[in-house]
Amino acid sequence: LEDVFARKATATMNIRSSAVLMYVARVRKTEPEAEPLPVAEEIMYRNLTHLKDIKAPATRASSFMQAWSFCVHVLGFKDPDGSLDSVRCKGSAHLQFLRKRKLHRKDALTMVQLAVLELTAVAVPDLRTRLYAGFACMCVHGRLRNDDANCIDLLEVEDVRDAEGRLIGGYLEASAAGTKTGKSKDKLSTFLPIVVPMVGLTGADWATAFLEARTTAGLEKMRGNFSALGHPEGAAGVDPAQGKREQL
Repeated sequence: LEDVFARKATATMNIRSSAVLMYVARVRKTEPEAEPLPVAEEIMYRNLTHLKDIKAPATRASSFMQAWSFCVHVLGFKDPDGSLDSVRCKGSAHLQFLRKRKLHRKDALTMVQLAVLELTAVAVPDLRTRLYAGFACMCVHGRLRNDDANCIDLLEVEDVRDAEGRLIGGYLEASAAGTKTGKSKDKLSTFLPIVVPMVGLTGADWATAFLEARTTAGLEKMRGNFSALGHPEGAAGVDPAQGKREQL
């Protein structure tokens, strides 16, 4: 099984298994005399119709179709009457998916908001708040997604300071061991170079403050533990379980 699922993301496996388990539970509840697996086309269509009648979430029908396809083509489940090729099942799932609410992307941070984050990373006494703000600044200035930033494995500071020690330039140079969308074996085994400007909008030294806050919080390890929330129990007074629920 380890080899079978080696190229599949854990989140994908959770989605597929949940869809199949929900289907099995519905069939056993609505048609106790029927066998949910292997999937019969007639039972599948009645199940999809039931989802439509009760106005289930718009993606539930298509999620099950994808999960059943995964079971057949990857896990070798039998599909005795060709339910995957059923035109009416595909059509029902498609029509239900079209009810899905259109996605609206969040607005980008304004200059004022980013300036507040930079100042927060430097000046706010609360350690956890500084960690949040510094991590957000690093993602914005480095053009990073949260998952990409959490793949950082190596980090070097190349700063330029004046005679009085004030930051006037420089970069955080890092390497990421993979990215959110890099699933191929080549991308997973190649470091991605990352350069983050240390000078932001306000001139505040948010990068140095962020790294110092990480050291104070016990966040020495980089890879898989770079965000403000993944640190050991007791560090910065943050509960690790709560951190997982509130992934930044």
